[in-house]
Amino acid sequence: MWALALACAGSDGGSTSPTITDPEVCPGGGADAEEISEAALPTCNAVAERYSRVLGSFSGCTTDEDCHVLTGQCEVSLGACYEVANTCLAQAVLDELGALHEAHSRDCVDAVCRCAEAPEAACREGLCLFADTR
Repeated sequence: MWALALACAGSDGGSTSPTITDPEVCPGGGADAEEISEAALPTCNAVAERYSRVLGSFSGCTTDEDCHVLTGQCEVSLGACYEVANTCLAQAVLDELGALHEAHSRDCVDAVCRCAEAPEAACREGLCLFADTR
């Protein structure tokens, strides 16, 4: 069973465990931190829906520093090469969803993943986006 691990860097660079819905720590953050298991997400579509929901829940920001680029899970046919999200979303969350999606690979679409260099992240009108997106 996999569990979502959600944390933000504190002002001293250390890791803290804020309330995910705290708008001062995670603007726009509202993703649930419920456990992920094969029983909870039995299909590729269910995993893909959770992946999209998690990314959407961590899209809020107030400054560019609130945003970062994560490695997507396109290698297992889930998401894109890179995802942009609030820094409250850890890479490990996407990795865990990718592993779960891969566990159901017999039912999933084959991956097509040709990634260029990762773009920069920026905060635009309260949302984390790729820097070249206006």
